[in-house]
Amino acid sequence: MTLELGGITLHEFDVAATDFLLFLESTLFAWLLIRFKSSAAQLQRLFGALFAMLAIASLLGALYHAFFPAKTATPPGLAIWLLIGLSIGLASIVVWYIDALLLDSERLRRALPAFACINLLVFMCMLVLVSHQFKIIIAFYVPPMIALAVISFARWRRTSAMQWFWMFTGIVISFVAAALQFLRIGIHPVYFNHDAVYHVVQAAALAILFVSFLRVLRMRSVEGA
Repeated sequence: MTLELGGITLHEFDVAATDFLLFLESTLFAWLLIRFKSSAAQLQRLFGALFAMLAIASLLGALYHAFFPAKTATPPGLAIWLLIGLSIGLASIVVWYIDALLLDSERLRRALPAFACINLLVFMCMLVLVSHQFKIIIAFYVPPMIALAVISFARWRRTSAMQWFWMFTGIVISFVAAALQFLRIGIHPVYFNHDAVYHVVQAAALAILFVSFLRVLRMRSVEGA
């Protein structure tokens, strides 16, 4: 759906608008997490960094859909798309660090810096030299999220603590959002397509993850008291 607002042409308005709403939501969550008082400072910074990376990706996505109708066929469109990929790639690295911290594995934490650099380098080479399709981005983002889902599900089964249940639920809903996008399931092909539906479902997933992150930080603060 294309709109004219104040002489400015906005392409894919439904997709761009929902991406911009994701940017606002992720920015708010990052700000709230950074300001949250917790003794688990490292985990708190990682939670905030994850939402910050997602906010950057969403803002770039809104610009990409609204102002680059030719997509990656033009150099500026390709540059924006690669920056989106880089933002999500950095978000995946943050999730790997969250996984290691939640597992309390010193060996894993020591191995992560080298792994993160190699992972990000391979990801960007794949994106630039092999294919810049969205499935390449998702392929690198999904593994650390699966690991986080396994960790949260195992903790919930062992402790029955609801923060782990909500974390697992948020990740599952995030995967559902990606599946809806991959299957191109939308409400209307023009007014609210599969990308817009993906953004709305993803917004719900991020809200649930935010709540779970806050609960985990509160739990860690109590344990550290």
